Amino acid sequence: MNHTRQHFAQTQLQQRLTRAFVLPIVLLLLVSGIFIGQTLHLMAALQWVDHTDRVISQANVVQKLLLDMETGNRGYLLTREPIFLEPYEQARSQIGTATNQLKRLVSDNPGQVQQAEEIQQQQTQWTRGVPQVLALVDSDRATLRATLLRRKGAMDRIRSLITNFIAIEEQLRAKRVQTVSQRTGFVITSSIGLAIASGAILAYLSGQQLRKVARTYTQLVNSLQQSLDDRDLAEEALRDSEERFRRAILEAPLPIMLHSETGEVLQINHQWEQITGYQLSDIPTIADWTERAYGDRRQTVQAEIDRLYDFQKSLAEGEFVVMTRAGEERIWEFFSSPVGRLADGRRLVISTAIDVTERKRIERQVQENYILLQSVINGTTDAIFMKDCQGRYQLVNQRVAQIMGQSVEGMLGKDDAEFLPPDLLSQIQAIDRTVMTTGRSQIFEEQIPENGEIRTYLSTKDPYIDAQGNITGIIGISRDITDRKLAEAQQQKSAQRLAALQAIDRAILRLDAPARIAEAALSRLVQVVPADQAAVLVFDLAQSQIQVLAGEIDINPAGTVRPILDFTTPEVLVNREAIGYIKNLATLIQTQQSPLLQRLLAKGYHSFLAVALRADGHFLGDVVLTHREVDAFSAGDLEIVGEVANQLAIAIQQSQLRDQLQHYAAELEQRVAERTAKLKATNQELEAFTYSVSHDLRAPLRTMQGFAQALIEDYGDLLDDTAKSYIESIVEDAVRMSGLIADLLAYSRLSRSQINLQEVNLKEAISDGIKQLSGEIQEKQAEIILPEDLPSVVAHRATLVQVLANLFSNAMKFVEPGTRPQIHTYFHEEQHEHQRWVKLFIEDNGIGIAPEHQERIFRVFERLHGAETYPGTGIGLAIVQKGLERMGGTVGVESALEQGSRFWIALPKAVLPDRGTHDPTHSTATH
Repeated sequence: MNHTRQHFAQTQLQQRLTRAFVLPIVLLLLVSGIFIGQTLHLMAALQWVDHTDRVISQANVVQKLLLDMETGNRGYLLTREPIFLEPYEQARSQIGTATNQLKRLVSDNPGQVQQAEEIQQQQTQWTRGVPQVLALVDSDRATLRATLLRRKGAMDRIRSLITNFIAIEEQLRAKRVQTVSQRTGFVITSSIGLAIASGAILAYLSGQQLRKVARTYTQLVNSLQQSLDDRDLAEEALRDSEERFRRAILEAPLPIMLHSETGEVLQINHQWEQITGYQLSDIPTIADWTERAYGDRRQTVQAEIDRLYDFQKSLAEGEFVVMTRAGEERIWEFFSSPVGRLADGRRLVISTAIDVTERKRIERQVQENYILLQSVINGTTDAIFMKDCQGRYQLVNQRVAQIMGQSVEGMLGKDDAEFLPPDLLSQIQAIDRTVMTTGRSQIFEEQIPENGEIRTYLSTKDPYIDAQGNITGIIGISRDITDRKLAEAQQQKSAQRLAALQAIDRAILRLDAPARIAEAALSRLVQVVPADQAAVLVFDLAQSQIQVLAGEIDINPAGTVRPILDFTTPEVLVNREAIGYIKNLATLIQTQQSPLLQRLLAKGYHSFLAVALRADGHFLGDVVLTHREVDAFSAGDLEIVGEVANQLAIAIQQSQLRDQLQHYAAELEQRVAERTAKLKATNQELEAFTYSVSHDLRAPLRTMQGFAQALIEDYGDLLDDTAKSYIESIVEDAVRMSGLIADLLAYSRLSRSQINLQEVNLKEAISDGIKQLSGEIQEKQAEIILPEDLPSVVAHRATLVQVLANLFSNAMKFVEPGTRPQIHTYFHEEQHEHQRWVKLFIEDNGIGIAPEHQERIFRVFERLHGAETYPGTGIGLAIVQKGLERMGGTVGVESALEQGSRFWIALPKAVLPDRGTHDPTHSTATH
């Protein structure tokens, strides 16, 4: 609209000037010619002023369109809001037309035409890159920031070109306006002169026209002023765009700092504040920032920052460790770029940081995992590799390179055709194709040459699948199982050998005859050691005969008995080695001395093996194997045959010894039967003697007791005290003698009687023993403490009851006069070899036993005290020891004088069902 007003004012000015000078021209031709010339020059000058205004206005339009395009593009990249693209799209549709119009307006000025073309070229190049830039909206911040800085630099160059362009036009306009003013003044002066000279009429008419021209000029000047106002509006729009850009920086997701070369920090954005915890007031200068964030490293970092102001382009500074207000270390990657100068001339730099702390942690973890994986891959004894779809190695470990005889670097990028023979190559390639075609794993054994030796590998190959699910190669692991395969073969052979030996052992255990043992061993042996003929021969040197115990040799089957001379000479048998192996009968001269070897050679046998059957230095026979091939038996075969021969020799010898043993056993059984009969007769005679002695000794004792009792009863009044004491002594001695005879009979019966051991409940046995002593217990007021629960033992019940009664009686007997007997009984279990034993303790509060007498008390008639002090026969403990010996148990004592005694007996525990646990400390008391 402003351009239209200017054009209208110009047209109106031309018309009025023309009318103003028509009359003077008629009157004054000469003056009019000069005046017309000046007027034409003024008209031309005014046209150029108007033309310049239009150029400046059009340049401002182009500049505003470029501003809208840049702000829209930058706003979308920073905020990802599509609304920012609207001004960009509008400006993009108009920029081409506006630029072409600008070029047409300056077509008369080559310099300005070149400037306009350069502006259009750079604007076109900038616009062409917009789609690629918009595509980076989701890329990482470093890339986005670098792109924005690069784009801003390009736009700054375009602005600079437009600014220079406008400046040139403004200079031209100023010159042309000055020219118009000068020419207008001249025209006015000339007009006034002509008016004075031409008369009042012309002066009047000219004055009227000149006033109109003046008004038109005023309108033109006002139009120029309006153009200046439009420029101010454009500058204000630019300031608004810069404000939006400032807000975009403040809200940017990356930490950003603006700082000047004097060290002043002009601005930090919200992200910088949030991560570091510092406000702008905390770090008003670079020195404050480096001191807080870098500590001892501040001088080094300060020097790095100072050199930024000398750069004219963006710079990637690298990574730095900064310390936040909270004391946390963060790793930042800095990028800086110059952004011009401030109004006071100070250089300004914008620095952007990317927090890479988490990325660095992940990178360290990935690196550690990679190093660990490489260590595992190269440290394993398995071969690990990866191939691409063309079979080229992409990864190999040291073991693969060792197998192929190559270096790791020498194998990468190459395929198996360069390392393997054709036949093996085709097999491996077929398996690789199967894995990549089917997508399934393959596990197989393959044989690969290594150092001139064929090794067996157990290989697993799996498809390598990328992130899109496509098979891009294979991953393989191969393990050398050559030694394992050999071990398995050896183990199988050892198992067969062991089976042969076990067959011999089972035959021995079954008490088989030598022929059956030999047959079993030979059948197993030929399964392990290949042979065309095999036989077990037994020699009878005394009869000069050889018996084929099992198998067949030559044409002699099992059971055949032949003279030794049909096979060889006795001298050869006696002087031969334990293992005789002839690899080739055809090359051995000794075959001339052996009819057997000559016959075997004639029938096509070449290998001959004979292993002697020796046991305890005795030569029993041979295990013989033949084969039609030369050197058919290996060292391992010789070892196996030797083991079987040794075992077989022992088996044959044991069979022979068993026959002898059976003969000796029969003879021994006959002798035992005879001696048993004699012993039985002797026992019967001893039993009769014992009964006779018991009857004959007890009869006089009963007579003595009877007469002594009759004397007391019939003549007691006639006898004095001395006579009475004699009679009482006779009675007491008779009673003691009777007890002694009873104990002797009991001891004798223990030594001779047959006892059957069985399960006996120890608690019941103790109860029966205590019942036998009830009178004595009551008389002495003895206290007996028993466990609540007692196990069962293996014993003879009657003998065990007698043993326990004797021990309890002994505990009550040997106490200080006036002392109440206290007996504590308890037990514990012990493990001896494979038998569980029960140890029963009977502890008393008696007078004790000196250590030197503790063995004597178990002998017959051994007494430590007189009968008048502690009555007894001296046989009770001997009966205890004898009874335990007969039951397979033991007895002992632990004692000291005046400290009581602790007797113990030990018997095997009976195996009973579990009836729960017991606590030996829980006891009951019996009085």
